[in-house]
Amino acid sequence: MSEHSESYDTVVSVLVGKFQFVRDDLSPEVTVEEVGLDSLGRAEFALCLRQETGVAQDEDGLTGESTLADVARALAS
Repeated sequence: MSEHSESYDTVVSVLVGKFQFVRDDLSPEVTVEEVGLDSLGRAEFALCLRQETGVAQDEDGLTGESTLADVARALAS
């Protein structure tokens, strides 16, 4: 689904561009906690995604257990 892959690409671009993560270390199955974002990092991540896409990410729905694919699906919906 191209909309999902565009959303996933946006998620990865934000993590690489704003948080300096290595693209090769990221995959759809990786959780937000596994990439190392604590609660403050998740709030900043949600803000960066909103600035990038104009879509408000529900911070309560963005938990440490959320995978990057989950985040991308939320952006696409």
